[in-house]
Formats: sequence, C-alpha cells, structure tokens
Amino acid sequence: MKKSALNPAAYGLTVDEATRLVRLHDMCAGMAPEDFDQMETAARSINLVNSLKKMDSRPGGAA
Repeated sequence: MKKSALNPAAYGLTVDEATRLVRLHDMCAGMAPEDFDQMETAARSINLVNSLKKMDSRPGGAA
C-alpha cells in the first residue's frame, strides 16, 4: 500500500517535523498502552531537562 505524500504546511509543520512525526507514529504502532505511557513520560523528562539547561545557559542563569 502506497503512503500518501506529506503536506506538512497544511498542519503548520516543516518537512522535518512531519517526517519525525511519521517515524514516531510507525514506531508506536502496536505498542501496549503501558509502554506508550512509559515512553511519553521519558519524553516529558527529556523536555524538562532541556528546558532547565536552556534556562541555566541564559544570562543570569535559572531563577
């Protein structure tokens, strides 16, 4: 079955963002809900750490 062409602009995404989204969707297909929840928690933790690093690198550091 042929996949339809991406139209990321229709969703306000770049081509890279849309490609990442498709890869993530394919990776999660068939995943148990518990495994998906664990992966989602890990992603949130990574985003939190990245946010804290950005705050620390700003002039004046974290508040």
